Amino acid sequence: MGAVSANPTDAKIGNQTFHIPDGFKEVNRTNGTNETSVLFEKDKATSIIISVSPKLNTSDLAQVAGDVNKTISGKNGIYNEKLHCFSYNNDGNYILVFAPDENMIADIIK
Repeated sequence: MGAVSANPTDAKIGNQTFHIPDGFKEVNRTNGTNETSVLFEKDKATSIIISVSPKLNTSDLAQVAGDVNKTISGKNGIYNEKLHCFSYNNDGNYILVFAPDENMIADIIK
């Protein structure tokens, strides 16, 4: 499980703000027409990927094996425990977060 970071860094992606745990650094940002994706790494084996798109909705996506409806940090969405991925809608944006575990996802999106 990921440790709660005492000193998270705020990262703005699209019009959304996320709380990136201490020790993670932004290593790649891709700004597409319909999506912005950012990769943060602590080391080569520990990473966070956040994608924000104003053009998609969770209802537009096909669910894959392991997806369950879940509320994390007060946000209703779809969580996949195998992939450690949470997708949800917020302020007209579709947001996808990959992180080492659910606790870290909760800290990132709160």
